[in-house]
Amino acid sequence: MNFNEEQLYIGTLKAAVNDRWLSLSQEDRRRHMYVIGQTGSGKSTLLNSCILQDILTDRGFAFIDPHGDSAELIIDSIPKHRIRDVVYFNPADTDFPLGFNPLRGVPKHLHATATANLIAAFRSIWREFWGPRMEHVLSNTIAALMEYPDNLGISLLAIPKMLTDERFRRRVIRHVKDPVVLAFWQEEFARYDQRQRSEIISPILNKMGAFARNPAMRNILGQSKNTFNLSYIMDNRKILIVNLSKGVLGEDMTNLLGSLLVCAIQQEAMKRASVPEEEREDFHLYIDEFQNFTTDAFDSIVSEARKYRLSLIIAHQYLDQLTDQIRKAILGNVGNLVMFTLGGGDAEALAVEIKPFNTQTLREQARGEMLVRYIENGISKEPQLLKGIQLEQRIGSRDSVIKNSQTRFGKPRAKVEAKLHRWLNNHNYG
Repeated sequence: MNFNEEQLYIGTLKAAVNDRWLSLSQEDRRRHMYVIGQTGSGKSTLLNSCILQDILTDRGFAFIDPHGDSAELIIDSIPKHRIRDVVYFNPADTDFPLGFNPLRGVPKHLHATATANLIAAFRSIWREFWGPRMEHVLSNTIAALMEYPDNLGISLLAIPKMLTDERFRRRVIRHVKDPVVLAFWQEEFARYDQRQRSEIISPILNKMGAFARNPAMRNILGQSKNTFNLSYIMDNRKILIVNLSKGVLGEDMTNLLGSLLVCAIQQEAMKRASVPEEEREDFHLYIDEFQNFTTDAFDSIVSEARKYRLSLIIAHQYLDQLTDQIRKAILGNVGNLVMFTLGGGDAEALAVEIKPFNTQTLREQARGEMLVRYIENGISKEPQLLKGIQLEQRIGSRDSVIKNSQTRFGKPRAKVEAKLHRWLNNHNYG
């Protein structure tokens, strides 16, 4: 099968005598794709096939995989000419951790957005412990650290130090220009007595300590420099593959890291506001089990990403995994809806999207069959029943991809830990 660079092939029409392909143009992909279906219905096969097409046609994309199986398959399917295009982000590779610092390189006009995104990510995993006071203190802490010069080298590990180390706090405050943030530290926080301060910051220290105590997470988020450039990846048709299998990080830390990466990609897309629209390079973000990485800000990604040429391909199993806010944002903004086999409740909830088909069609599809409501030339079309395609080309590239990423984007664990040890134990701030 020869792929047209401007088309993404979804499947063949089930009712056609001969194979008739349903495909999406690049323009129609910008309306996003939402994939839903029960376990084993064919979602992963569809995602893998779409990703392989993007690889073979030299498109740029990121893939966040919470299981790891698809990520492993994909890195074994990279043609030789694209191996150097790939950043393979695998927290389980603890010998060569990549550095990811959400505080670094954020333009001043995006400081408030970046702070809100970080707060939303933390809130999403600590929701049952969250409160307005915790959010107030943590927001002002992150906002202050966001103004600290990049060349002085801090990371999210500076949050506890900002709250407990007065000399370090004074040094950071010297760089704060935002009057509201400055007033918090100089007037409000400074008034707290020791008992009040301990009561306020203890929950934050407890939660932040969870990832500081996790060696794999610490060695990634504790690095002050990003070892890969998201802006370059997105603007130059490169590839980011993120393997977030939960064995090393645990569920909460996996979800936090995935949420932070999604927010970072959104921020990079927003930087394109200063670039003429016709010069913005298309970039595709695949997220499997995306409900694990959504924050309260995810609806803004769905509604705004299109104008920045960021196309979403998001997949999960059933509607109850989503908040009402996210569900409404998706069904209101996503143009391409792919439905595999669904349970009765989900089939009923999506009935309005599948006319003239009925809910029985959704409940009784065979594995690999899908009902697709799609966009063609900017116009919403009636749903079609499709048979999925299964593209696969294992060519043995896995080891080369891993070695390339370790060499170019990873840092030897011993060096990372030595630098972190020096920073954590440095009390000479001037």
